[in-house]
Amino acid sequence: MSFNIYVARLFAGVKTLQKINFDIQPVFVAMERLKDLQNSPVDDYGSAEDSLDISNTSVKMDKVYFSYDEQEVLQGLDLAIYEKGFYSIVGENGSGKTTIFKILMGFYKSDSGEISIFSQNYNNLSTNCIRNHFTYIEKETFFIHDTIFENIRLYNEKSLEEVEEACRKVGLLDFIQQLPNKFETMLEPDTTLFSSGMKQKFNFARAIIHPAPIMLFDEITSDLDGNSEKSLVNTLKELGKKSVVISVSHRIHAVQSSDKIFVLDQGRIVDEGKWDYLIENCALVKTLFKNI
Repeated sequence: MSFNIYVARLFAGVKTLQKINFDIQPVFVAMERLKDLQNSPVDDYGSAEDSLDISNTSVKMDKVYFSYDEQEVLQGLDLAIYEKGFYSIVGENGSGKTTIFKILMGFYKSDSGEISIFSQNYNNLSTNCIRNHFTYIEKETFFIHDTIFENIRLYNEKSLEEVEEACRKVGLLDFIQQLPNKFETMLEPDTTLFSSGMKQKFNFARAIIHPAPIMLFDEITSDLDGNSEKSLVNTLKELGKKSVVISVSHRIHAVQSSDKIFVLDQGRIVDEGKWDYLIENCALVKTLFKNI
């Protein structure tokens, strides 16, 4: 009996040590990432008053080259938009679609070429000025340790009524109102409260709350059902009345509804136009959407 008792205590101790070991691993990873961040170059955010004259709508990338780990991603990219509207970029995986967004946001710096927004060259703009004119919504939804309310408004001055209206537009309001604490429900970074489709709706709510002259959406309808996709594409088109809205998507309704589609192949725009023209004349578009 004594032997069994001490064996049980031994295994309990071993189990505790194993748990401590599992718990400490994320700490080491976080410390390494913090060290990497400390050693990263600091962006020039410039003055908080930096601003642009946005009356002359334009987004231009001229002969832009970009390489990542010695692999050429963009190879002389030319892209030009001169008016507000809803635009799509289509292309095979790895063709550089997301890279375009990250360069526009200033996360990556191009190897060569010229980039401008509202007729102002990027070389003359601070990071603060650039990012104040963009809303960038990625495919993967992030959450912070705070309430649903703060996760949507991200600590800006939007009211509860405005957040509720954004959630109503994307089809999230009823679900949130059924939660015991509603918008005061606490979320964790690894929350499992929302399905993948609901997370994308969450992203849309953030976009509505944080409008900007240029709005970038990266594959954020990929996990939605057909009806939800159509509804949120209508929201994109509505946003396009006041902003330049650019979407990367493989979903047919989003692409068909675009005012103009840019076709990307091996780091270059190889064709552009409306859906009816491209599906008849562009071989890559036919390949991408052949099962439709």
